[in-house]
Amino acid sequence: MRHFLFLLLFTFILTAVAGQAGEEKPMVLLHSEGGRFSVTFPMKPKKHVAKVATSAGECELRGYYVLGDIKDTLYLTTYFDLPKGTITDANRQTIFDERREADVKSAKGKLITEKKITLGEKKIEGREYLIERPAVKGHDRGRIYIKGDRVYQVYAVGPGDWAKSNAVTKYLDSFEIEE
Repeated sequence: MRHFLFLLLFTFILTAVAGQAGEEKPMVLLHSEGGRFSVTFPMKPKKHVAKVATSAGECELRGYYVLGDIKDTLYLTTYFDLPKGTITDANRQTIFDERREADVKSAKGKLITEKKITLGEKKIEGREYLIERPAVKGHDRGRIYIKGDRVYQVYAVGPGDWAKSNAVTKYLDSFEIEE
């Protein structure tokens, strides 16, 4: 009888642990009225404000970040506005290149892949890229979108292949620009 109770208790514990392992952690939907976007973070994000150098001059970068629950991981969503009329069809690709190169330089890394992408039904133009980051022996994975004179960036940094993970893809895919 004692053996049966032990077996029953052991089975119950294994079932409970297996159930918890398969559960996803609750996500936090952030709606930024000022930024006119929404994105889902793995936990409550903190605000971030900084200056960013652009070919049009210094701009105020605003956004949100989460230091992930895995060591050396970061989720970051930012935006900044260039002076009205700065972005044209003629220089749009240059703006994408400029932002990507700033990220490569910041990572002290090397660009691994890059592709053109679009966002949503309105097909907002963007780019996705992967950067090797030696400092964390990992990667940065980012997406940049341009709508009007606003530049958006959704970004993740982490060790190993973490930036290529389903969790990061889910985060990047959750980003939406609002009207």
